[in-house]
Amino acid sequence: MDYGGVLIRLEYACAMYRRVYGTWPKQARFQPDLLHHLTHQLSSHELCELVTRLELRARPDALLSVGGLGVVEYGGFDVAEAERYRPAARDWLYAGFKVNSHLE
Repeated sequence: MDYGGVLIRLEYACAMYRRVYGTWPKQARFQPDLLHHLTHQLSSHELCELVTRLELRARPDALLSVGGLGVVEYGGFDVAEAERYRPAARDWLYAGFKVNSHLE
């Protein structure tokens, strides 16, 4: 499995969720290996900051989805459209820490 770009995928999914539902998601569900990779790439401070925004869950039947009022599956939307909302998603996701380029 390609683990590169885990946070970018999360940014896109959160951005599209915000566009569709008008609010930020409450949960992020990852394929277990992807979640394992993400949690081992973040420092303890970064992980604590991230989980103040999103409840992280393992979900073996999908790569990545975010939810709350509804669900947005990564790959189930036009990335070009989500790109317009990505800066706001980055600001929201990473409030309290600066994401390192090696994590993207």
